[in-house]
Amino acid sequence: MKKWAIPLAWLAGIAASLRFDPLIAIGLTSLILTSWLVATEAPLLRSLSRISPRLVALGIAAAAVMLAVTYGIVPMFIRAFPGFFAEAIATSSMMRGGRTPLHALVYVLPIVVAEEVIWRGAFEEWIGARRYATAFTCGIVYALAHASRGSLLLVIVAFICGVYWSLLREGSRSIVPALIAHLIWDTAIVLAPLTMSS
Repeated sequence: MKKWAIPLAWLAGIAASLRFDPLIAIGLTSLILTSWLVATEAPLLRSLSRISPRLVALGIAAAAVMLAVTYGIVPMFIRAFPGFFAEAIATSSMMRGGRTPLHALVYVLPIVVAEEVIWRGAFEEWIGARRYATAFTCGIVYALAHASRGSLLLVIVAFICGVYWSLLREGSRSIVPALIAHLIWDTAIVLAPLTMSS
């Protein structure tokens, strides 16, 4: 499988999520891609996933920043531009597919791990450009891979998060901080989603 097959396969999984249960479609895509990467890129993934107290602390601090922005600043934008955010909020609740938040986490958390292995792990390594160019490129491809969900806001958020997590990965030479930040942030969004009254 070529490196550009990852975004194409991911895009196919996102496209399938429009027709089938979103979490199952994306979950199966994640499982297939992650299994392939573990089988073909094991040494790389081992070196990128070593855990240390410094990396864990960096991930927690990065998550705190994301949560502060999400719950402190984004509600102001929701109130100012309710029409723009209504579609994205509906899309995020649709991702749960009628599941309780805890049931949705059973699907979401493995998908987050897979996204970090796929995007900030192998794909970012394959690009191999300079730090900011790599983060920007990964952010664009990560955002475009979410485009078939049909939400402009989702694409914008995926781009911002993708760049942020890529910079964490580039700065630390590890996927651990980005993985921790991503897990904490997605867990918060599932358990305490933003609403139009935010």
